[in-house]
Amino acid sequence: MKTSRLLLIFTSLIIINKVAAQNIPSKQKLGIVTYTKQSKIIDTTAFNKTSSIFAKNMIDSLKSQLITSKIKFGEDTSGINAATEPFENLMFQEVFKTETLETHIDEFQKDKIVNFVIEDQSNKRERFNFNYADNLVYNSYNSEEIEDYFESEEIISLKEYKTENKLIKGYNCFKVTYLYREKFDGTEFQMPDMIMERELWVTDKIIAPFHSIIRSQQILSKYYPLEITEKMSKVDGFETKYLVENISLK
Repeated sequence: MKTSRLLLIFTSLIIINKVAAQNIPSKQKLGIVTYTKQSKIIDTTAFNKTSSIFAKNMIDSLKSQLITSKIKFGEDTSGINAATEPFENLMFQEVFKTETLETHIDEFQKDKIVNFVIEDQSNKRERFNFNYADNLVYNSYNSEEIEDYFESEEIISLKEYKTENKLIKGYNCFKVTYLYREKFDGTEFQMPDMIMERELWVTDKIIAPFHSIIRSQQILSKYYPLEITEKMSKVDGFETKYLVENISLK
């Protein structure tokens, strides 16, 4: 879910601009990998029930922390309820939106890997890039280093299913599933515990130091994901899929 949208909504004004990457030995590639991202509700009843609870817990946590912060500095807390009212609707509009089809493009160049996003088949924009010279990831908006890019996903458990295979764009892939915890260190407000579930179809014929969707070096050091299904452990009936549309690496 990637996740930056949820963090932005939760903190309202916090923007993560910096992130440092560690070195991963790999053979440098040239070319393009294109993914489409699509989120959908697969069980309406389960989604309506659990997403409402999830949103309420998020808002309650935000209110509690805002109240504590304002009391600490002797500020008035009477306007907090009104100030946080828009966040629940915004959360559903951004985190759980299903009508938008996104295209993610990772362009492997000589000196860097650049990530682009196209929303609704328009508005192509560069998000960030991985620089081979210093093995760092940069925010393309302001060219600042993004700290802890490869440390934002704390893997809880991981299983490989090497006997389950799928051919994706000419690559023989096997299944990997894992649970991970979103880490939001250094933010002004503490996020409630967020556990994500992913099912990957990966190939070990490609090893690359950067992936715009998967940020775990534990995974990228061993194989390259070509198909991703993502779910939130506390929200049932909702999933996001990333499917490779084109891959031309050499």
